[in-house]
Amino acid sequence: MNSALHTYQKKLEQTCSAYSNKTAITYLRDNGNVEEYSYQDMFGYITMASKTYEDMGLKKGDRVAVILPPAPWAYFSIMGLAYFGATSVILDGGLQKDELHRLIIDADVSMIITSAPIYREKLIDSDVSVLDAFNSWKQLNDKEIKHVIDPD
Repeated sequence: MNSALHTYQKKLEQTCSAYSNKTAITYLRDNGNVEEYSYQDMFGYITMASKTYEDMGLKKGDRVAVILPPAPWAYFSIMGLAYFGATSVILDGGLQKDELHRLIIDADVSMIITSAPIYREKLIDSDVSVLDAFNSWKQLNDKEIKHVIDPD
């Protein structure tokens, strides 16, 4: 295991354990509702995401596009990728469909993590596997993961 990845994983585990019941994320929704996530909650979602990536066949070092609105699930997805050992390629969902596709191709990603609305509007014809971060990282299409691993 890469020592930087191992260090990151251990540091995250230690921090989330030390502050387990403290608030890690406070999120104000557009409707005014406030959501709070403890370090324990956050670590649970991060490890759930990481396990899903592993179960899907993602490999350490694969590049994954993350196209999500600013919300806790974006954070959990990105942190889950880091915890797993994949590289996040963070893209703005506000970009036009053709711009997103060009960036996805240029980044040579193995997988995309997004929301169902962004998928339906801009990514439905994507050639790579797409997961819905707002629905426990369920797959939105039937595409296989293509492995494009960053060199060490």
